Amino acid sequence: MDLRKKIFLIDKTIDTINEKKLSTNKEALQLLFHHTRDLNKSVNDSCSIVVSEVKQIWEKAETPTQENSRCVAKLIKLYTDYRDAQKSVSRNNERKEQIVCNNLEKLFDIAHGNTFAMIDKETAEFLIDQRTQRMLHLKFNSTNIDLSPVPGVLISSPELNTEIQLNDEFPENSSSTHLLTATSHVVTSPEKSLILQVLHEQSMKSILVEKV
Repeated sequence: MDLRKKIFLIDKTIDTINEKKLSTNKEALQLLFHHTRDLNKSVNDSCSIVVSEVKQIWEKAETPTQENSRCVAKLIKLYTDYRDAQKSVSRNNERKEQIVCNNLEKLFDIAHGNTFAMIDKETAEFLIDQRTQRMLHLKFNSTNIDLSPVPGVLISSPELNTEIQLNDEFPENSSSTHLLTATSHVVTSPEKSLILQVLHEQSMKSILVEKV
């Protein structure tokens, strides 16, 4: 057994990412460590490579992303926070470790700040799902996005009155009850209506699945 493959909190490296969903923070770190540990590349070079690969999935999902430099900076910060948590283990700082652990399964969110004004309803529904339940996946045909939930999995009905956060990314101490972290710009009434409509339709689909 190669003990070097066992990595704090994220288990192991991966040499490719899931092309059917937008990558989580954990997947981004797993791929990053593949380049730094397995291929002996620098952290900065590895972050650039990982962002490039992650962005390809966002392009397939037809979802605009932030500038490359901002995405790389976001991944470097994620890596730095992860390493700080790793060091804190010896100091019994469980809080810092827990914050990083809770963040791992969240979307590595590099959406453009004005995303919801730039995408159609179906794409918006996919992005919201990837930020929350992560039940939808991409399929490579004329429509690209499969809006059917994964078979055999029950989906909890979300709360429709949940607060919508208006910032670029999930806040560090955000609650899992936040369905959507939207954008840093001022949301217009039509855009807010689109978001709420998508959330409502997701809720109706969830209820139908639970009744089956």
